[in-house]
Formats: sequence, structure tokens, C-alpha cells
Amino acid sequence: MAIVRDQETSLSTVRYNYQVFLSFNGEDTRKTFTDHLYTALIQAGLRTFRDDDEIERGKRLELELRKAIQHSRISIIVLSKNYAFSKWCLDEVVMILKWSRISSHTVLPVFYDVDPFDVRNQEGSCREAFARYEEELTNTEIDDEKKKEGIEKVKGWKAALREVANLAGMVLRHQANGHEAKFIQEIVKEVESKLNRGVLHVARHLVGMHSRAQNINSWVHDRSSSEDILVICGMGGIGKTTIAKYVYNLNFQRFEGSSFLASVKEESERSNGLVNLQRQLLSNLLKGKKEEIYNVDEGIIKINEVICCKRVLVVIDDVDEVKQLDALLGTREFYPGSKIIITTRNKSLLKTHEVHTLHTVHNLSFYESLELFCWHAFGNELPDEGYKEQSERAVYRCGGLPLACEILASSLSGKSIDVWKNTLEKMEAIPEFKILNVLKISFDSLHDDHDKNLFLHIACFFVGHNKDEIIEILNKCAFFTMCGIQNLIDRCLISIERSGKIMMHQLLQEMGWWIVDQESPKEPWRRSRLWRPKDSFIVLNEKRGTEIIEGLVLDMQMYKDDTFNVGLGKKLQYDEFCNRILPLNQGKSFRRRYFNILSSDQSSDVYFNYDTFSRMDKLRLLKLNYAKLSGCCDYFPEGLRWLCWHGFPLKSIPFELPLGNLVSLDMSYSKLEHVWSGKKVLLSLKILNLSHCQRLVKTPNFTGLHNLERLILEGCISLVEVCNTIGNLKRLALLNLENCKSLPNVETLRVDGCRSLESVTYQGLYEFGIFNTFVRGEDIPSWCCDRNNNMGSSSVLVSFVVPSHPPGLRIPGLNVYCVYTLSNIDEIGHPNLLFTKIYNKTKDLKWIYTPVAIAIPREENEEEEFVWLSHWKFGNHLESGDEVDISVITSESLEVKDFGINLVWGGEQEEDMKANTHHHNNMEELIGGDLSNYQFMSPQAFLLCHHYMLPFFTKTAATRSWFQQLWGSHVTYEGTGQDCFDGMD
Repeated sequence: MAIVRDQETSLSTVRYNYQVFLSFNGEDTRKTFTDHLYTALIQAGLRTFRDDDEIERGKRLELELRKAIQHSRISIIVLSKNYAFSKWCLDEVVMILKWSRISSHTVLPVFYDVDPFDVRNQEGSCREAFARYEEELTNTEIDDEKKKEGIEKVKGWKAALREVANLAGMVLRHQANGHEAKFIQEIVKEVESKLNRGVLHVARHLVGMHSRAQNINSWVHDRSSSEDILVICGMGGIGKTTIAKYVYNLNFQRFEGSSFLASVKEESERSNGLVNLQRQLLSNLLKGKKEEIYNVDEGIIKINEVICCKRVLVVIDDVDEVKQLDALLGTREFYPGSKIIITTRNKSLLKTHEVHTLHTVHNLSFYESLELFCWHAFGNELPDEGYKEQSERAVYRCGGLPLACEILASSLSGKSIDVWKNTLEKMEAIPEFKILNVLKISFDSLHDDHDKNLFLHIACFFVGHNKDEIIEILNKCAFFTMCGIQNLIDRCLISIERSGKIMMHQLLQEMGWWIVDQESPKEPWRRSRLWRPKDSFIVLNEKRGTEIIEGLVLDMQMYKDDTFNVGLGKKLQYDEFCNRILPLNQGKSFRRRYFNILSSDQSSDVYFNYDTFSRMDKLRLLKLNYAKLSGCCDYFPEGLRWLCWHGFPLKSIPFELPLGNLVSLDMSYSKLEHVWSGKKVLLSLKILNLSHCQRLVKTPNFTGLHNLERLILEGCISLVEVCNTIGNLKRLALLNLENCKSLPNVETLRVDGCRSLESVTYQGLYEFGIFNTFVRGEDIPSWCCDRNNNMGSSSVLVSFVVPSHPPGLRIPGLNVYCVYTLSNIDEIGHPNLLFTKIYNKTKDLKWIYTPVAIAIPREENEEEEFVWLSHWKFGNHLESGDEVDISVITSESLEVKDFGINLVWGGEQEEDMKANTHHHNNMEELIGGDLSNYQFMSPQAFLLCHHYMLPFFTKTAATRSWFQQLWGSHVTYEGTGQDCFDGMD
């Protein structure tokens, strides 16, 4: 599933009849050393040519030898004492070297009883041989032309021997202590290594294989490591088995014994499956010798007897249970230097106290996925003409999963472009069955319905949400959430980001959706989870709710105009767009789902009646974004644990609305002016999110919220009062007041009674290893040393050469500041955007960054200005002498008033450098970490923004002029599969 290009494309038509061609002096070594070497090569399974066996008498020997050389992969030249006395041998050397210069043919000199120095300088027997040839030319009566030809031939022989002697070869006197038998075995191993000879079939095209196998290969070579077991884990279809095969083929010949046990889970389920696997393992390790085994326990004993006394390489593929390892590895007492590789979807397979190395396989990058897809769809690494856009669309759907790329590409290969489009549209509704079957193995392997239901809840409702919040919510839904989440992580079904968000591969999420849909394909009201807003709309509008439904998601914005309409007059909706919790792996109905931002006064006029929930007794999870309800609140479900109601349309929450069992209440982006009247007792409530309620003036009375742990008021720009009862919240751990612009004297907020309070956030943004803050005003930072004088535009630039480091210092980072305000250009309907572009011209590295949210000056205050301060961690990407351009570029609605930068100097102690190397390999900690998912246009350029923001950058012609300043007049964003500037001059 991953792919290696054929390095011999120029010789793709050559048919290799032999792997090894032997060149030797027959009188010296035919019946001794060369005969033993030939036998060893044959026994190792290497097809080997030697002239006394292969060439029929009477044929033209030169022609046949030349053909044999050209149809062999490697030539072994056995240089013995009398080798140079054979004109035939010298002609062979010339032919071998000539062929190696124009092909991938490998030459391996073996110095049997001569020294490379003598061959290189034509000393000893070589001098005698060439003296004889020169004497023959002198004493023989031949015409001048033939004599000249003879002299040139001798010169060619001498040059050929010098060239051979300069190659890396093997010298009997210096290796194996002069023991010929050991020396021959070393030659065989060297030949196998040079031939890269494998015994297992690996896919022809292996994209990204070297980088993914490099660490494993180094571990295999490291004989000093005390860790003799390595576990390769990852989700189904990610390429675990392919990597294991690749590493096995590279290394099996280095060990005394080796075995690759494929598909262990499947094989062990057959009759006598484990016993048959034990027999295969022993047969492989004992070079074909068969051992009779009648039960698993007997097999364990016999395996122990073998693996404890010889250095072995064993790969156990697709292990699912510990009992399989116990049967195949026994007591795990290995001979020093042995290496055991296990592939599995269950990373907790080995107990934590057992010493082993864990290697997690990650998704292919977009470029790798596209290349792999193209090999299988078109037979080359690039899309055919006219198929580029649909190829990128298909690759985006595969989400970096190699198996999905291969299956989808093979199914589309040779089809018309119309069939491609229709197939991809179908996949949005119905997952590809072959891919689904592979992924569903992990789901089916979950041990109980508890973990399966937890997976389905997360897939339908909580991808991209904070883990701790999910645990709080689902614990009250009769889940043992922490244990269950760990089981799902171990099975590679979910992952936890550094930010704490739970993520899931888009194909795994679609598998979860499909499993839920199969509960009742035609009647959504008979399903346990309504994750698709369209189905939820039908159920609520037609009052078809049932007691089966446990969770429901409705977003009324999806039923409005498909236009992304965010501008200066719609800051509320733009802020919401920027702050939405959206997984980067989302691919379904992408534009409709995430770029359909409407102003609050455009919300749906459709009203649902509260009594539509009357029969939903099991409903625990409810999202009603931008929905309007009417009627009697008594019908609203009392058992809710999670209520998310963005865009709530009323000025306050009706006091009679039954919220007593809620654990999390999210009323973000609502029209609330006050949350509720008086004191409300919500003893289960732990999370209250009122962020971006721009009309909210005062927080609620907190007296009845004894267990509240998280209070989020970010972006409540009209908030002027926080109720002093907040000081009674003894369990409050997080208070977010960021961008509460109207709140006076936040520093004097009385929270001394909040004993658990760990974090108060007021203003700041950290992403991609870049810290940002926005401050109202125009004061220039005192640290600014390089400033731009061309102000009053939408693009400014500072150029400089990084100066020499003061002694003991280095440049770990860079500060950038920008003062900006609204421009005079009316750009209603388009977003306000700020970009910083840093281009290290010396290293040809480019980073373009736009923050997920910015401070926007108020329209009514034409002179209001903001300062954007950002700190970039650069590690070793800025060095003395580097020529650097730094610019700030904005959309036309903003104007830059001042701009400058400052280099940050820091200590260069060894420990600091080690810490940088170890800790800053993550893109969230250091610019220049793993940014493969943010490559744009070239591997050396990175667009640092959240993926869901990309399509609207090029939505209309009005946004293109300023965006050209970033990338030029025509770009293609590889990560979205969209030609951003199609048709632009």
C-alpha cells in the first residue's frame, strides 16, 4: 500500500536470467575457491552463471559472455594471483565495467590471494603479467596498426584493473580471519544485500515506504538494544503489513533464522490454526525441517528450544489476542540480537511491564496519497489530462488511508470522467463496501456492546470535542467512558490530539454512521442515533419521534442558501465560523456543512413544537442549532445530559424548561441577554458554554450550580457584569473571559472562593506553534528593531539578513507586530483576514499563517486600531546569513498602519538543543515540525490555517486580488482538490 519506484526504468525491458555472474581465472580457482563460492550461491537460491557450466562448446564465447553479463544483476570478480595472466579474464573485466557504466549492474571485487594495492598499482603478479604482454607486442612481428591496437588494449586492461581495485570489495586477508568458508558466507550475505533480495511479495508501488520503515529498520540493525519486540500498530488499511514485509525482505538474510507468519488472527480461527502456525514457524526457523506438533503446549516447548539458541527475525502479522503471542513466542526468552515484529490494531496487546517498542503508522500525506492513487488509476504518478480535479477529490475522500486509495483508484481506473463524478457522489451516501469490510474488523473486535455503543456515540456526536467534557457527559449516560475511550484508542479507532480533542479518521466515522443507518435504512425514526440533520428534520417536522432515539442532531443552517456570506456587517457569524469545533478529517458535504454561515436574523422560520419530543424517553444527547421551538416546555425531554443549542432565539431561557439532569449546556452564538431569571438549581451541570452571546449583559446567578467546573464566556462583547455568586463555585476549574471587551477590571474579579480554579483565560491565541494576542491601540512595542515604512496599504514588507550570533546565543524565535485598522474600501460580504508571510529565501522555506480569529475594529469608530503581536518558534530554521522576507498581507477591508519584527536571542546550551530536537518535532510546538498536512504548492511551502477555512479564500473574484500576493496569479490547493483560480489570467 505504500510505494517504491523502480530504480531501473531505463532498463525496464532487460530480462534477468541470472542474479550473479562469476568472473575468475579457471586455472587458479575453478576447482577450489570459486567452486565453493558457486555452490554457496546456488544453495542460497541465487541463480549464478559461470562459463564452464553455461556456455555450450562451439559457440562464440565473447558474444555469449557479453549476453550473460547483461542478463545478470551483479558480477563477482574473483581476483586471484594469476587473474591478470588471462587475457580472457581481462576482456571480461572490461565488458563488466562498460556495462555497469550504462546500467544498474553491480560489481563486487573479491581479492582472493592478492592485495588491492597490487592490483591498483599493477605490482607483483599484475606487473609480471603486463610486462609479458608488452614484451609480446615488442617481439612479435606485426604491422604498426595492430601493434597500436594491442598497446591500447593493454592500457584498457590496466585501467580496468585500477577501476576494479578502487571499488568497495571484499579481501580474504582482512575478513573472517582468512577462513575461506566464513569468507564465502560473508560474500553470499553481501550479494543478497546488494540485490535487495526479498522472499515476500510487496506491492509494486510503495509510496512513502522508506520514511515509514526507516526507524524500524534502524531498530532491527541495533543489536545493542534490550528491546527485542517491536509492535507496529494502526487502523485497518493503514499499511502495517506492507511495512512489515518491506522490513523483513531487507533484513531476513542477516539472521540465522527467519519467519513471516501472515494473517495470524484469521489463521488462528481455523481448525488447529495455532498448531499449524507453530509448525510453520519451526519449519521456517529450521530451514525446512518439519517438526511434528500435536497440541499448542507441545509447540510452545519446541519453539522455546529454537528461539533461545539462535538469532532470529520473526514477524507475526495481524495479531488480535495475547493467547496468539503466547502460542508463538512462548516464554519470550530470545537469543541476544533476535528481533520480533508484531503488527496489530490493538496497541495494548503487550502488557505495559513487558519491554517493547511501539511504532504507530500514520496516514499518508496528501501528495503521497495522490501519487499512490495515480499509480493504481492511471499507471503513472500523475493524473491523466482532464482527471486532475476528480483525482484530488477522490484522494481527499480517502483521508490518507493507503487501502482506500488503492481500492478506489482500481475501481475508477479506465472509467469515463462522468462515471468518476457519479461514483464519488455515491460514496458520500454509501461507503465503498471493500473499504468498509476492512475497517469494520476493528469495530467487530471490540469485546462488548458497551465499547461499540461508545464508539457510535462518538462517531455521531462528539468527533472534535474535548475528551474531558465527553467523559463528564457520557458518564451520566451509563457509560464507563474513561475505560471505554482507552479501549477505542488501543484499537486505533480514535485518537486524542494534544489539545485534548477526540479525533477519528473520516472513513471510520462514516463506517459508524453506516452501522447506525443499518438499524433502519428507510425509517430514520427507528434508529438509535440521528446524526444526519436531514433525517432529524424529518423526524421533528413529522412528529415521528420514538423511544428508540438516544441522540439527535439538527442544524437549521443547512436548509438555507448555499452562499458563504460573511463580511464586516456579520462579525457574529464569522466569529462562530472561526471558532467552530470542526474535525480536519471531515469530508462529507464539506462546503454545504461548514461554509453555510448565516446572520442570526436569517435563521430558520420553521418552528417545531415541543411536543414532538414527547415519546423520546431515551433521548440523552440533543443538538438543536438555530432551531425554533414553540408550545409547552413540559414536553421537552427531562433526561437530557447534553444540550447544544447554538443560535438560541430568545432573550432568556424559559425558567420552566427542564434542564435538571444536564451535564453540559452549550448556548453559544445565541440572542440571550440574560441566561435565566432568578436562581435556578442545576446540580448535575458541570459545563456552561455561553461563548459569543454578543447581547449577553450579565451572567446568571450561580447559587444553584454547585458542581459547575467550566464556565466559558469568550466573545461576550456586551458583558458588563459577572454575578458575585461566582465566588461560591468551589469546583470551578476553568473560567474563559477572552474578548469580553466591555467587562471592566477583570483583574479584580472575586474568584477567591473558587478553590479548584486552574485557568482564567482573558485574551490570547496559540496554534501551529505561534502565540498571538490582539491589543486595542496603536502603541509600538519597545522591542521593535526592523520596521517597514510603506504603510497605509494591504501589504507591507521587511527584508533582512540574519546577523551573526553573539557568542553562546542562537535564534530560537521571532516576534512580529502589526498595527491595523479598517480601510476605506467597502468589502461587505467578505471576511476580514490577516496573513503573515515569512520566506527564508536562503533555505527556500515559506510559511504563510492566518489566525483562526482576529480582533476587528468597530465600524462606528473609524479611527479604532488594533495591534497584532505574534511570536514564532523557529528552532534551527533561522541561521546566520539567511536572507529573509517578512510581510503582512490583509484583505482589502483592512489597512496596515505600522509593522515590524524582532529577532529573539536565546542560550545555546547542549541540553536546550536536545530538548528542541526531542520536543519540538510536533507542528503545534515548533514551526518546521510535522507540517505535511499543510503543504501548499510545494513541499517547502506551508499554509498554516485550519483546513475548513480554505475554500472561502478563493470564493469570489473580489478575494482573489489580495490572495494573489500570497501565491501568485494561479495556484492549486492540493489539500482540497479545488482549482482555486480556475480560469484566471
